[in-house]
Amino acid sequence: MDNEYTIFIRNRKDLYAYKNSDYYIEDEKLKFKKKGTKMTLEELQTTIREEVGVLLYFSGEHCNVCHALRPKFKEVFAKEFPQLKQIYLDAQEYAEISAHYSVLSLPTMLVFMDGKEFAREGRSVSLHQLTEQLKRPYGMMTE
Repeated sequence: MDNEYTIFIRNRKDLYAYKNSDYYIEDEKLKFKKKGTKMTLEELQTTIREEVGVLLYFSGEHCNVCHALRPKFKEVFAKEFPQLKQIYLDAQEYAEISAHYSVLSLPTMLVFMDGKEFAREGRSVSLHQLTEQLKRPYGMMTE
């Protein structure tokens, strides 16, 4: 059907990719995409270039660790790094993006600052260690 869409809701903290929904909001503007249309690598790279910082969180449908860590990352990053865009991607659904960023295990977190990869954590992740690693450079970039 022509009126089936995929939803992307974007606010100042998070970017979510939902399946089988109707619209997406980007910077308080309502936009539409046809169902089955996914975020492209080019769109992601544009977001990474334009934002102060971006957290890419690659997970998988059958990855229990991914599902357990995601709410913790979401909470801590929203509190500690509010200007960092959070983008959550299913590594299998976004195979091209996963391959481009050499995501070989799940979960994998990539943090970009000023358009460049700043930190990469995979599989056995220390949330505390990652936040401590990011505090100083994030503070310098957002002052």
